[in-house]
Amino acid sequence: MGNVCKAGKPLTKNEPVSEHGHAFDPDAHVGGEVHIIVAAIGYDKPKNEGVNPLCARAAGDQIMKLVELSGITDVVKLYDTEANTDALVANIQSMAERCHEGDTMIFYFNGHGVQDADLDGDEDDGKDEFFFTVQPDGSIDWDHLLSDDLYADTVCNALGGKGVKFVTIADCCHSGSICDFHKPQWGNDNAVCISACTPAEVSFGGETGGMATNAMIQAINEMGTDPYSVGQLFDKTLEVYERDYADSVWESIGRKMTMNFSTTPDHGPNSIGWPLTPEHHAPTREITISAA
Repeated sequence: MGNVCKAGKPLTKNEPVSEHGHAFDPDAHVGGEVHIIVAAIGYDKPKNEGVNPLCARAAGDQIMKLVELSGITDVVKLYDTEANTDALVANIQSMAERCHEGDTMIFYFNGHGVQDADLDGDEDDGKDEFFFTVQPDGSIDWDHLLSDDLYADTVCNALGGKGVKFVTIADCCHSGSICDFHKPQWGNDNAVCISACTPAEVSFGGETGGMATNAMIQAINEMGTDPYSVGQLFDKTLEVYERDYADSVWESIGRKMTMNFSTTPDHGPNSIGWPLTPEHHAPTREITISAA
């Protein structure tokens, strides 16, 4: 089923997903208010020994510019030490309180992602995935990262049953199953995730941040003004990635980066309309900016 991962394993091949499931209906899936958390960690403020620094803020800045051009007012920007585990959990919870039925909430993360042993036995591969968060003082506490279990529990407890559409964009390593959509607490909630790679893979970034984010921004530039689904955006992002970035990723790290799309079991790639579209600006490459 393309790259769509529900309860099963994601495929290891970049394939479009939007032709699967129900066709996109703008009247049914576009509308409501939009709320977004933008989290980016560069691991250099302060510098962490043994942790490679990233240009994650450059990727975050691109998303923030897109948010600005889209006229979104409920946006929380958390960079570096602000994006610690407790702050991310607290902001997901508080933003969820501001959401109402029909709204869309987005959680964007650019930083490192890691795997470790699965402690509750719910993973087929025996590994949990983690957003590699820092602590308020910038240190790393391996016992207090934002795990897939904690992330799923936090989102489901905050939004479950409210009729809010939820989108995760995880531009980090090992992010393919970061939402744990196989867990029963998701119920019939409508949630999707765009991940930079499968759970077993690493992702790649450069001076302008993660390649997945760069490809997605360019895809938005090329999509036009008609409404489209998150799944359709994913398909265009794959096209841009294969065209503009795949060869350089292979040359740089000698590994494949397989972008992944996943959904809750009762929903498909066209169940949520993409909500970040510039209002009074023709989409241009100028959306892509670098951090100073």
